[in-house]
Amino acid sequence: MKIPDNIAAEFGVALNEASFLGAEYDARRNIVGLTFSVLTLPDGDSPEPADARRQIILTNIGRIAAALREAFWNDTTAKTIPFSVSELLDVVQSFGGQPVYGWQFINNDDKTLDQWNRRLSLDIKVESGSQENRIMLFQEGSTVSRHLDLWIWFEGMFIRDAAGNTIEMADFAAGGRRWWDALHAGDSRTNGHGIATGGKNSE
Repeated sequence: MKIPDNIAAEFGVALNEASFLGAEYDARRNIVGLTFSVLTLPDGDSPEPADARRQIILTNIGRIAAALREAFWNDTTAKTIPFSVSELLDVVQSFGGQPVYGWQFINNDDKTLDQWNRRLSLDIKVESGSQENRIMLFQEGSTVSRHLDLWIWFEGMFIRDAAGNTIEMADFAAGGRRWWDALHAGDSRTNGHGIATGGKNSE
């Protein structure tokens, strides 16, 4: 089932500026696990959680594609560097957990894939999988010109906290919304977080 636009939008708010820590494909179960450290606040006046890692599990994968290159994000002439799906975790982790930003990640109108579709670093398709939904993620080198674009097509998703407990989508979204509302209100609980400016998909 296609994820409704309002749910995709709320998910984007909760994931914005999250540090992208890892991505792994389990071919046997045909799932992808994505790990982030997110910006979130609990209801009330409590501080940020001590461990803000969240795992997003994407189910019934239909395709995984990526474009890795030693260049700035907007250099469309750059050569892509091939890698296998078994190397996906190492590639993502090699960026050191850089933030993803742009507010829209699921079923967005990003046209980046059109630029790289004929020269991808990784492109696997699962005939029995689903291409109903797509998430688009990226990593930018913090000290060198290096970039990764990653697209994953899937059917459904669920979210876990660092202890492995399932988090409802509404609660995940609400935690992110509270954090951004607190930032805009000058809440001291959001101090110490740098907000991305410039670069790919920034606003």
